Amino acid sequence: MKRSNSPSQPSQDASALTINITGFSSQLNDNIDWREKEILDLEQCLLPEGVKREGPQYDARRKCIWVMLYAHYEGFFKFALGLYVSEINKLRLSCGAAHAMMTTWSLDSVFQDMEYGESKDAFFNRHLPEEPVVHRIARRFRVVSELRTLDEKVVEIQDTAYSTKSNLDYSRLQQLLYQAGFDHDVFSKYDDSQGEKRGGRIRHLVKMRNTIAHTASSERITPDEYEKIRRDVFEIMKEFTQLLIGACESQKYLRII
Repeated sequence: MKRSNSPSQPSQDASALTINITGFSSQLNDNIDWREKEILDLEQCLLPEGVKREGPQYDARRKCIWVMLYAHYEGFFKFALGLYVSEINKLRLSCGAAHAMMTTWSLDSVFQDMEYGESKDAFFNRHLPEEPVVHRIARRFRVVSELRTLDEKVVEIQDTAYSTKSNLDYSRLQQLLYQAGFDHDVFSKYDDSQGEKRGGRIRHLVKMRNTIAHTASSERITPDEYEKIRRDVFEIMKEFTQLLIGACESQKYLRII
């Protein structure tokens, strides 16, 4: 299996299609480091006698840190995907040279408009009656026009194309992984619903965060429960970092021939 920089156009300089791995990985690792330090600082402030301390007041403090753990989990994925997208956009790849999923990602707004949109061509607004069918045809015409020159278009992925929707549960994480061209089950070990009484560790992280933030539940978080989630959150971040670095090293964003 070989990656190509273009199926039909003159070859680009290979170095122009390469992401700076050192700078890329450094930014990802630095981002994890400050997040991990912030959680440790919170623990030292709220749980100075250790995270295993029992008691209602310590349960409440663990809840506070749990919410921040979720925020860092979602925030890191947004940052990491944004950085990956930014590096791909900088390459100015043609859609013909890019992996099909990168092209699909780049055309997200076009597909969204065709499938769910209500956009109206300015010409129709002036000269035609308010008729949904007409505007639907206009959106289809836009897609066909895009496809005719697709190979020459530059990949430019918008930040709206990888939204976490402020609720990065396991299903949404799978969608984002698939959309970015990765195995959507790569983090399945963190969603072992058979082994976790609450239906998987990622789901439990999100569910408890929502319970704490949006309800008056008195459900407690045990020390062991907290330690396990904290470990998982940072392991997921580090594993995703390696996944992204590997994608850059292998130029996964390029078309396969």
